[in-house]
Amino acid sequence: MWRAVVPLAVVVGLVVAVACGGSSGGAGTATVGVRATAGVTATAAAPAVGAAAAGLPTTHVTVGGRTISVEVAATEAAREQGLSDRDTLPEDSGMLFDLGQVKTATFWMKDMRFPLDMVWITEGRTVAGVATDVQPQPGAADGDLTLYRSPVPVRYVLELNAGAAARLGFSDGARVGFDLPPVSGTPGAR
Repeated sequence: MWRAVVPLAVVVGLVVAVACGGSSGGAGTATVGVRATAGVTATAAAPAVGAAAAGLPTTHVTVGGRTISVEVAATEAAREQGLSDRDTLPEDSGMLFDLGQVKTATFWMKDMRFPLDMVWITEGRTVAGVATDVQPQPGAADGDLTLYRSPVPVRYVLELNAGAAARLGFSDGARVGFDLPPVSGTPGAR
């Protein structure tokens, strides 16, 4: 999940993303709670497991010759819900958050039930960093949840099962390939 950060000293309960966002930052920071070097390709996607139930569009993400199916969270409502309240995520699948613009992304583990890797991806589709083995915090109050921030401003965040980022080749500097499906009913949809 992600949250929009407001320039206040108080944490505001405005959740703006998916399965991992939160904020306590200052102006110019947005909390959103959303690499291989060669062989980057983008492909059309078949529905990812669980996508039909969530009603989210899907695509494929390719890194280093490996391809996974992902759900795409490109609307505020989809980013806000993210992977929260799910019991599992199928192996070699994930959720790709399109933040809609380049910004510092801040995610949290609100209402998460399983650990994740968070892959921070630039607008140029290069991995800027990976937060690994991010653990759920059941029962934690919103103000007590750990916040995870991108190391640089990014356009996309990919959430995967914990351990999947390294196994699949998502590492700093890796090139990532994907096509974004259209977002219906949203101004500026692609």
